[in-house]
Amino acid sequence: MKRLWVCFALLICACQSQQEQLNTLGEVLDVRYQVVNNQADGECNILHEKAPCFEAELFIESPIDYPGTEWQLYFSHYSPIHEVYNEDFIIERIQGDLHRLRPSNSFKGLKADHAYKIPFRASFWHLTESDIFPNFFLHVDGLEPAIVQSTVMEFDSETGLEAPAFVLPPENPEKHHKRNKKDLTVIADAPYLYKAFGDRHTEHQTPASSEALVIPKPKTIEHLGSQLITLSALHIAKNDFPENTHTAALEYLEKLGLPVTKDQQLALNFTRDHSLKADGYQLRIDKGGIDIRTADAAGSNYALYTLAQLWHSGKGQLPSISISDEPRYAYRGMHLDLSRNFLSKAFILELMQQMAAVKLNKLHLHLADDEGWRLAIHALPELTDIGAKRCLDLKEERCLITQLGDGPFPKANQFLTQDDYLDILKAAKSRNIEVIPSFDAPGHARAAIKSMEARYKMLSKAGKQKAAEEFLLSDFEDRSEYISHQHYNDNTINPCMESTYRFFDVVIDEIQGLHEQAGWPLKTYHIGADESPGAWKASPVCESFLTDNPYGIRHNAELTAYFIERLVTLLEDKGIKAAAWNDGLNHVESSLAGKNIQSHAWTPLFWKGHEVAQRHANLKWDVVVSTPDATYFDFPYQAHYKERGFYWASRSIDTKKAFDFMPDNLPAHAEIWKNRNGKAYKVDDSVAPQENAFFGLQGQLWTEVVRSDTQAEYMIYPRLFALAERAWHKADWELAYTANRVYSEDSQYFSSNRSTRESDWHRFSFALSEAMKRLDEWHIEYRLPVIGAIVKNDQLHWQSPVPNLPLEYQTDDGHWQTLPGSQGKLDLETSVDSQAIKIRSLNHKLNRAGRELSVPLE
Repeated sequence: MKRLWVCFALLICACQSQQEQLNTLGEVLDVRYQVVNNQADGECNILHEKAPCFEAELFIESPIDYPGTEWQLYFSHYSPIHEVYNEDFIIERIQGDLHRLRPSNSFKGLKADHAYKIPFRASFWHLTESDIFPNFFLHVDGLEPAIVQSTVMEFDSETGLEAPAFVLPPENPEKHHKRNKKDLTVIADAPYLYKAFGDRHTEHQTPASSEALVIPKPKTIEHLGSQLITLSALHIAKNDFPENTHTAALEYLEKLGLPVTKDQQLALNFTRDHSLKADGYQLRIDKGGIDIRTADAAGSNYALYTLAQLWHSGKGQLPSISISDEPRYAYRGMHLDLSRNFLSKAFILELMQQMAAVKLNKLHLHLADDEGWRLAIHALPELTDIGAKRCLDLKEERCLITQLGDGPFPKANQFLTQDDYLDILKAAKSRNIEVIPSFDAPGHARAAIKSMEARYKMLSKAGKQKAAEEFLLSDFEDRSEYISHQHYNDNTINPCMESTYRFFDVVIDEIQGLHEQAGWPLKTYHIGADESPGAWKASPVCESFLTDNPYGIRHNAELTAYFIERLVTLLEDKGIKAAAWNDGLNHVESSLAGKNIQSHAWTPLFWKGHEVAQRHANLKWDVVVSTPDATYFDFPYQAHYKERGFYWASRSIDTKKAFDFMPDNLPAHAEIWKNRNGKAYKVDDSVAPQENAFFGLQGQLWTEVVRSDTQAEYMIYPRLFALAERAWHKADWELAYTANRVYSEDSQYFSSNRSTRESDWHRFSFALSEAMKRLDEWHIEYRLPVIGAIVKNDQLHWQSPVPNLPLEYQTDDGHWQTLPGSQGKLDLETSVDSQAIKIRSLNHKLNRAGRELSVPLE
């Protein structure tokens, strides 16, 4: 049959045009990718000094002859490829992650059914399946590209997760799983998780009351009796707030099945009480009605969201109860990266609904970076005409160069229109969520730079030279050599050009106008300022500026600080607070100390992240703890090659780790956590002991390997609930900050708190299961947990980290069978003789499965 197919294909190719032949090759070419060794000896320091190497292989096979040698195979590869060990092929890095494989002079054309193995070495590591990008494509000059269909992403029908069939599993897990020979990370297989989850379980009783299942946990709860109040609807009897104040929260209640009617149901009363703290509330429920007292609209809505959880987890009944509640932090946020891969307006609106339901109040929208500009600016349409699209255009006159496995063709509607943004702002206002736009600069700004270069070329060609130069962000004569963390050499805005500041003046004014139009003022603007590489050293414009400027700037090293100070002043003049990542603000610690600045502290804890966070708080800046060790939701849940995500600061952040975070005491984590290689580390807190409290806590989702709304849901939920718990509620088991301590795995400061923490986690895990039921109502594809299990004495033993979820196992017969309970043991039939049993969880609606794990037999 295969011989007949080859003959038929050859017959077709003989009468096809060149384009048709290339398309056919794209349809039949089989491309496979395999990591061989992440612990390769030597260094790959062509781009990054002392960067380690890993070894991988590409396999290419065609069922038909393709005699041409002019073809090129393009693909995204996040780690730069340096050496190729097949003399018939050459691999070149174009820009960023885009690579090109082409035949060498010795190559004689693709031979039918001949497998070509192409070993290579690249920088750093490929530890997870999601490191390998899809949509390889073929190109011949003068022809339309052809996507290689074997590299198009497939999806598992039961889990909905990506299933990249072209990525081969590791043959040697030990060499694949670890960065180097000293890496102590343990693969999160079923036996490992069985022990880990078992260690979390205690003898505490299952929470029986609905108030124990509220996320985040209220500050104080007082029971008013044992009577339960059955309720099917509400009636608003008193409301001290404007009529539309509670629209979004009441819609949330109705979605769960509790509507507001005009009939004489249980009375709901809203009373304004200015003695209460901002965002705080008092909620009283008894047979006489429901009374909510708050100082502001945010608090009254938060009381309704608490009411919604009580009613839903109580299965239509409410306890007789009095709750007094207020937030731990003023800033309780979620960061969402739309630049790397765009996420829809519908997803953003849904995220805000879920944020509001757990009392998160800041949405940090990352709208521009190297890979895309995602908000329409009418004064500068090129930002989205060019900067919101990626395709195969190496001159970047129609679009940005393709990245992140996009393939050769631009996607449609990859940005927010101004109407979209207005809809988001209005929805945010109704949910008391501040929207903080972020447009990274001066580094991470390639989308803006290339868009303005395209604008320059267009206007210059039309003879409008002055207009062409008006918003230019780059010096065409700059010969500086640098490489960014994402492997670009042209992604940094030139701070020496006045056109740079005209650009930001126009952008900020237009965004500020949108906020005013929505009736939700722009209070905070995030400038990024992170990871700016050593640019501008060979820029004639900067050389001239450094020779003569009114700011006293004389050295290239001062230019980043100068840029940040100019933007901070620009924002200040417009009544807007500037926010930035902590590494950018390190440049202006002396010049902007005491200013109204918001610092997002993202340096990992094992790289002394506590020092910069505490130092910035001591400068009287508002520090938002954004520690990647616990709050980066683009990282894998567990250390397993099937788990999606980057891992440069942590190999795993499951919901329990986010729950365990103690944001008021950053150095203390050296006692309870390890670094990214699974090794213990030591922290001396005497360098910058903290004097001022932190301002808030924020979760982050970066989207380099998140290509859809459902993948974003998988990464955010259920970790969002642990973030909300820590941002709103300070647990009594959290270790109080004490300056000048030394923490390590041998210190014993936290020892007496562990039991209390595990008891609190036990309660929270039941609340998490209830939260998952609510997510099912919204059809949100949250991550279902993988299950720990072992086989011992012909019995299957299992543990789930989340109770009350349906669990299944599979043996030789291939049928999934129900497991009785969240943990337990089950006698196995003697006929079980496979190499492994499989185990998995299901969602509450039984229409979606979690990732399965194999359980090895004894």
